[in-house]
Amino acid sequence: MVSLPDVRLLFQTHSIEEINVIEKKIRGEIEKKKDDLRIMVGERYRDLINAADTIKDMESESSQVFGGIKNIQNLCLSFHTSLMSSCSSKITQSPRDVAFYSLATQMDLLVNTPEKIWNALDNHEYLNATQLYMFSHHIVNKSLNILVNDPKPSNSQDVYASFPVLHHQWAAISHFKTSILKGAEYSLKDKTLPDKKLCESLCSLALLDNCSPRQVFATLLLARKAAIQDVFRSNIYATSVKKQIVEIAYILKLTIEQMTLFYSEEEVNEKSLFYAILSQITEERSDNKTVLKLFGDEITSTVAPYLPESVSGFVPKLRTAPLPISKQYIQQHLTEWFQNCLEEIQNGIKILFPYVNNIKGLSAIQDSVFNLFLPGNSVSEDFENPWLKKCDLCFGKPISIWDEIFRPGFVSQAEIIISKHLEISFYSLEKQLESSLKAMEDSLNETSEVFWDHDLVSFLWHDFPQDFSNLIDDKLKGLDKNFLSMKIKSYTPSLKNICSNFDDSLLNILQDICFLIEGSSQNTAKQEVVCSFSPFDKYANSKHLLKVMQERLLNHVECLCTYVKNELNVFANKLVDESLKSTTLIIDKIVYLGRFCLALPDLCQNLENIVEFDAERKKSKTASSHSAAFKLVETKFKDQAMICFEIWIKWIHRLCSILIKETLDSEENHSLLSTTNWEEIVIEEEGESGAILKSNVKVPAQLSFYLSSLLFRIAEEFHRIGGNLLDSVSLQKLRLGIAASIISSHELFLSRLTDSVFQYRMLQILFDIKFINKLFINEYKIQENPELTQLRTSANKLVKSLEQHVDPFDLDVFTPHIELNIQKYLQKSMLVYGSISSFEKHISQVSTSQEQHNVVKMVENPPRFMLLPMSARIKEEDIDSNLGSFEALGSPILSHQTSVIN
Repeated sequence: MVSLPDVRLLFQTHSIEEINVIEKKIRGEIEKKKDDLRIMVGERYRDLINAADTIKDMESESSQVFGGIKNIQNLCLSFHTSLMSSCSSKITQSPRDVAFYSLATQMDLLVNTPEKIWNALDNHEYLNATQLYMFSHHIVNKSLNILVNDPKPSNSQDVYASFPVLHHQWAAISHFKTSILKGAEYSLKDKTLPDKKLCESLCSLALLDNCSPRQVFATLLLARKAAIQDVFRSNIYATSVKKQIVEIAYILKLTIEQMTLFYSEEEVNEKSLFYAILSQITEERSDNKTVLKLFGDEITSTVAPYLPESVSGFVPKLRTAPLPISKQYIQQHLTEWFQNCLEEIQNGIKILFPYVNNIKGLSAIQDSVFNLFLPGNSVSEDFENPWLKKCDLCFGKPISIWDEIFRPGFVSQAEIIISKHLEISFYSLEKQLESSLKAMEDSLNETSEVFWDHDLVSFLWHDFPQDFSNLIDDKLKGLDKNFLSMKIKSYTPSLKNICSNFDDSLLNILQDICFLIEGSSQNTAKQEVVCSFSPFDKYANSKHLLKVMQERLLNHVECLCTYVKNELNVFANKLVDESLKSTTLIIDKIVYLGRFCLALPDLCQNLENIVEFDAERKKSKTASSHSAAFKLVETKFKDQAMICFEIWIKWIHRLCSILIKETLDSEENHSLLSTTNWEEIVIEEEGESGAILKSNVKVPAQLSFYLSSLLFRIAEEFHRIGGNLLDSVSLQKLRLGIAASIISSHELFLSRLTDSVFQYRMLQILFDIKFINKLFINEYKIQENPELTQLRTSANKLVKSLEQHVDPFDLDVFTPHIELNIQKYLQKSMLVYGSISSFEKHISQVSTSQEQHNVVKMVENPPRFMLLPMSARIKEEDIDSNLGSFEALGSPILSHQTSVIN
């Protein structure tokens, strides 16, 4: 059909004649469509009428069919009634007719036998199938001479010739023997088959295959071994390991219990089940109960009279007498069978257990096997006798299937899982540590997690939202690792995250192994059946596995320390090769490793829990008590951390020597930087005339500016890397090394002097050396060692060398005042240099009325919190600018020369 164009466009583009033509064409198409619709509706209506007629015809035909069937039923009923009345009179029947009917009834039974055997096989009733087969064999081979009353009896050949169907029917029945035997043997592997049916299968084998009880006994053991092999052949991805292990244990348990039930006659006074069923089947009877049981309603009153006595009284026979099996025979062969299964199962579970990846899964397998052997889960209906008595009947001794077969593989896999999880945890820890060290190379990235590890001072003074919120929350939770405590211990967020992740992984391992610990929270939640009989001890290997976990953990701790040591060796080699200004990044990495070693045992609570875990005490130790093992772990990490800080200390000593030597070698810089404000004092002395003469002299009162700046930069560096983590031994090495660097540099300086030096310069150096001596050396009065003794000797020797360049008279005058000023300066600089030197053993405070205690302004713009007020106000912008310059140069000590010159 042509689509209708727009009316306006139609009148614009066509003439009147053309429009009339289009109209006629459209009207024609409309009429054609109407005719098509009339034809289509008419045809479908006719089809509907025909269908209705067909349905009506079908209804009438079906009514006729139902009527015919009903008539047939009535005729059959009347025929049966007439037949019964005609058969009731035997007097009218001749012997030949009786023989004929007897043969017919037997052939009828033979014809129905295949179907009944099929039904018995489908229902796994192999004993009935065996009886049917033997019944048919009896008819064909023993009852062929049916015409016993015939004066001319026919032989079997006449019967076969007269009834060819008999031969074909026996051929159809005879092949069932193989099917029955295969089905009975296969049913022996079926663990879901009831005991009675399984015993009937054994009787079927004994009857049909002419097997003795011992042969049937061996067949059952072979079938159960094959059932175990079938379990291992199943698809591991379709069946869980737990299900397979439990199924194997179930087969073993089922076999032992059924052997006791089938063959043992010591439990009860009656016969065992196998001999009872066999005796019941082969017992001679005068009635036809066997035939009635096999054929049921088919043996009616019309059939039974024509069956000969040899057929109606059929009873299956055994060719050999079923002799009982002795207890010794059962124990001997069951023990051999158990040993063969043990080897095969242990080889199989070596393949299955690796699919279990956690202790929880292993514990679930163990619990399932444990529950399987509880008395309530007995396969037999009567479980009055405990499991140990059944084992005694079958093996002559107690047998624990879990301990004998599964426990070795269970323990081995548990050890593998523990080792694997610990290995993964420590490997992940090393990777995170390696990632953090690599991230430290970008020191200007403020979004980096390790940004604060370049300067702990800025980290300590930065206000984090967690500072006080975590403090409150942790108090409520009873924790002590809040954010403020992290700052106090110089543990940055990156260290906390690394330790937290590692601690979580250790917690998972600890929670996992608790499934094998008696009394743990994981096990107390389980609802287990309470009984006096326990199949085995589920927690027998708890101590062993805990010991394995602790040993593996300590081994991994050793490996981690070795990893840190190797990284330190790499960094130490780079530290020697690189220039001084480019070594700050390497130092940051080294110090980061040191803080990591200290933070790991402190922040990872589960590291301590694993090392100190005791299965008997169940973590009953207090938080303050530590075992010797964990103290050893802490000592290892602490020693490794101190090695890291010793590298930093040596680096500081190296920088001190270089910077001081550069300053002393530069005559201009040294003269400028050693100039300080001298204190003017009034000396009163009696003249020759007896009058008191007063004179004003100046003595050194402050440390040389280059030394004060250097010491302050060292103090800044000390705080930058978290020097509060250093122990007393490392602090002593730091102080003595700084003092040794200063003394050796000045010794070298004096040895190179060729010209005379101004006395004021020697006095200032004398003040500096004595101050350094009191600051770093003389405080050690108890802990004497060769290094300290040698350093003290060198300092005294240097002092004497300096005193030789001073006039003896002036020296006598200046010495008391210099000593007093040194003591004052020590007290003034206590806050500035207190972090790198301990003032606890210095002499008591010395002060005068002229002393200004609020004046501590030693260097310009110190970016640290002062405990005493500053005499001059410093702008925060200046502090920020100085901090920025320090970050650009790296370590504050590297900015020493720049700051003192500027």
